[in-house]
Amino acid sequence: MNKKLLLFLVLPALLSACCGNLEKTRSVVHPDAQGVLRDNAHVHSAAVEIMQLLGCADIPTQVDKFVELLAPKFARKRDQERWEMQDNLEASVKDKVLDKFDELGFLKTVAPRERTYEYIVVFSGTLNSMRRRFAYVKQLWQAGVRAKSVVFLTGDRLLVPFEDLDSLNDRQQTLLPIKKSWQPLEKLPINETALMQELWGQADLPADLAALPCQVVDTPQRTWPDGTVHRPNTGDTLEWWMKSKPVPGRSLFISNQPYVGYQGAVARRWVPENFLIETVGPEASRDRQKVSVLVDTLFRWLAFEAFHCKLWDEKTLEAHLKQ
Repeated sequence: MNKKLLLFLVLPALLSACCGNLEKTRSVVHPDAQGVLRDNAHVHSAAVEIMQLLGCADIPTQVDKFVELLAPKFARKRDQERWEMQDNLEASVKDKVLDKFDELGFLKTVAPRERTYEYIVVFSGTLNSMRRRFAYVKQLWQAGVRAKSVVFLTGDRLLVPFEDLDSLNDRQQTLLPIKKSWQPLEKLPINETALMQELWGQADLPADLAALPCQVVDTPQRTWPDGTVHRPNTGDTLEWWMKSKPVPGRSLFISNQPYVGYQGAVARRWVPENFLIETVGPEASRDRQKVSVLVDTLFRWLAFEAFHCKLWDEKTLEAHLKQ
């Protein structure tokens, strides 16, 4: 066969194969992750600069390598809660680090892109976090955002010491005013699920918002392969909600900063694409932020992005989260 003819026949197939391999190795970055990732699945330069300010050198920039190398030193351990973390930084260094987190979008309000949703889905948390998230739901509702129902993603977590009866009954707090008809409790709710329902029930909400159907996703505690029992985390509550087989629809997830990006990435892990999800939340007060918590949140967010970019499989992601 003529060599030129052979090249003409074979070259398109070779080019196709090369392009196919290129597509397989190219990591697609979700639009919601573009604050922390570049299009080639490398971390934003501000994330590298944060690590440099914290004393790290020779920092890999591909998201999976970045997390694998640095998370074991900076992310909290599996039995540690955020409220237990402490900072040990000079004020000048902390200020520079906070500037970089602000550049990454960790402190700014994230607002909805649409006006109408099937679900408003609220992530649970500590007492003040839940009040802050409910207050944002109220604010959005008053601004004209609408949904057909509300979903509480919560579970069987025992309350911590600062979630006390005085805080629950406090009519002086202005974060989420309590309606006049609500009667103070004499006993704390038994767990996070009950607390979340009580906070919603006591809140002074617009009548049409308060009247929405509400699904409470009461996620049980989780037993890990080593036999230890742990409170449900964000992923557990999403997985439990999906087990109830909700009808797909546009969903507005409510968090608060600095957790919006991270919890949005977790939602994308568990919620099918036909739900068309957005994750939003109010700004964070710069003065109240712990760098240790911000760094932990960054690594947890990036761990899920390593999975979404297909650099990690489910087993690798789970192994990392259980460290």
